[in-house]
Amino acid sequence: MKFSNLEFSKVLITKHKDKDYFLYYQNLIQCIKNILAIPDITQNFALSYENFEYNGESIYGEQNTGKWWKTTQESLPTCSKLLSIILYSDATTTDTLGKSQLHPIYITLNNIPIWHRNKQDAKQLLGYLPILEAANKDLVRDTFYKSLCYLLELIILLKDGIDLFINNENTWFYPRVSTIIADWPETASFCLVYKSSNSSIHITPV
Repeated sequence: MKFSNLEFSKVLITKHKDKDYFLYYQNLIQCIKNILAIPDITQNFALSYENFEYNGESIYGEQNTGKWWKTTQESLPTCSKLLSIILYSDATTTDTLGKSQLHPIYITLNNIPIWHRNKQDAKQLLGYLPILEAANKDLVRDTFYKSLCYLLELIILLKDGIDLFINNENTWFYPRVSTIIADWPETASFCLVYKSSNSSIHITPV
């Protein structure tokens, strides 16, 4: 997705053995606004918790039918809405020999219905995480988390929420990261667990 008002910036995250490692990123809030600018993206846009039951049993479909959404919504100021953020990251090989890699991280919103959220236009490239060439696991982990903190700093700073234009009117939102989608290596990094080749447990952070 290319937008004239969205450009990559870079920031030095760490230095190792005289080599600089940069995070290349785009403004998170502007990424969200660009997603919302896609035609018809806000059709059936979830703005509040919905409780569905059948024969006394709860039915879960979209995320706004789950308990997490209900609990989080209740913690927000009256009249504000929850903006549920999904992050997805996966290191990608960029050549046939497997020697060059990039580590993109994408953003989308759980407020968007699943049928539309799975389409390409509902996602936005947020940035490229630095890939550290080092055997020091603590340094690799520290670089990974410094990058995430920098990317998500805007959410932390939004103590009073943010107004976004939804369905021809301004709506007061509080953004929260609700879901992180990753394969096993990234999952281990997110969860600070050892990447053992003998591990039989797959952890999906939510």
